[in-house]
Parts: sequence; C-alpha cells; structure tokens
Amino acid sequence: MVNDTAKKHNVTPALVLLRFVLQLHLAVVVKTAYVERLEANLRVQDFDFDNEDMAKLHALESKVRFFVFKFLQSHPDFPTQG
Repeated sequence: MVNDTAKKHNVTPALVLLRFVLQLHLAVVVKTAYVERLEANLRVQDFDFDNEDMAKLHALESKVRFFVFKFLQSHPDFPTQG
C-alpha cells in the first residue's frame, strides 16, 4: 500500500509515511546526515493525500510507539485506541 501510494504521487515510500503523519497533525522529527535526503524530505510539502489515500494508510496502523506521552493518550489518532 505504501509503495502504491508512493508511485501514485511520484515520491518515495519514506515521504508517503512522513506526509501521512503530518496530515494527521502530528509532530515529526526527521534526522539525516545527508543533504540529498534533507532536500528530498522538504518535498513533503509538495503534495497532499485525499481521503481515500488517508483511509488506506490509516488501515495499516501498527500500534507501535517508541515514546509514550500520557497527555497524548486521549488523542483520537493515538495508536492504541480501541
């Protein structure tokens, strides 16, 4: 699904995932030591997902968190809801 969406928008799978999180209005910290990747990451502002893309990507939710912030647990997009 991620690869299909990347092809549809002519971007990398990494940009698909980055855009998805940003469209959920969640903060993202991107780290790279490579100027090329930094420049590529800036392309995340060049496209948006429609409701269909967002629904398909949301269905892939893995319910994994590396950092759990208790104050975010009531957010509707918190991965362990439901």
